[in-house]
Amino acid sequence: MERVDLSQLKNNDLEYEKIAADLAEHYKCDWDDSVHDSYGRYVKQIQDNSKTVHTIRCKIEILVKEVDAFDIEKLREHAVSLEREVESM
Repeated sequence: MERVDLSQLKNNDLEYEKIAADLAEHYKCDWDDSVHDSYGRYVKQIQDNSKTVHTIRCKIEILVKEVDAFDIEKLREHAVSLEREVESM
């Protein structure tokens, strides 16, 4: 069975996480105005999106492991074997 390459998803997750952390770091300052407040909402939204991307990546990795555990090639071979057995009867 073809192996799914999740490296790009992992890279995107790590890069987005770094961007969110850098953005949050730049947000830390002594500003106190409406522009800074709106920037704070933006930072929060980016951090939430980063967590969502990470959650999706983790779930996909779990699904890939579960699909691999099925050992579809072995199941396919068993089905062919059973088909031959039925045909021989």
